[in-house]
Amino acid sequence: VNDNNLADMEKTQREIASLRIKVTKFKTKVKSEFDKPYKVFAGQVEELLSLVNSAEQPIKDQLEKYENQRRADKAERINNYIHMKAAELGLDEKYVCQIAIADKWLNRTQKWSDTEDDVLQKLARFLDIQQKEIEAETFRREKVEMAKFMCETLSAGLSTPLKFEEVENRIDAYDIATLKAYLT
Repeated sequence: VNDNNLADMEKTQREIASLRIKVTKFKTKVKSEFDKPYKVFAGQVEELLSLVNSAEQPIKDQLEKYENQRRADKAERINNYIHMKAAELGLDEKYVCQIAIADKWLNRTQKWSDTEDDVLQKLARFLDIQQKEIEAETFRREKVEMAKFMCETLSAGLSTPLKFEEVENRIDAYDIATLKAYLT
């Protein structure tokens, strides 16, 4: 394009643009012609899928009932196993009821041995918690007995004897040495 052929080039550009517009319109017309059979086909496919779904859904519903029953039976079996093993291990019921059945245990692909291992791990963890609570309670009882004994022995010969009730609320906050220092 230059100054001498500017008018011719503008005319050529308009002709080319006209061709582009004609080709685009032709493409749109052909596409709409091709879309007509596809739309008919898509409608037929949807009808066919509707028929297939109407046959499939009742079967799926019935299979779901069986699957729910299978899961419930398996959950009951797992629950029985948990209670049996807990009784064997001496785990208190307050811990047993905290063991929730994992969803993966109810899967068809879950091996029973893997479920047993998982249950035993949970039981072991709760046994450890139970043992720590027993030890803590035993330690607290011993601490109370020690505090009572200290009150009696340190009160010997005092006109106003020390009473355990005066220090009872401090038992959990103090260790024995601090409690002895407090009493003396």
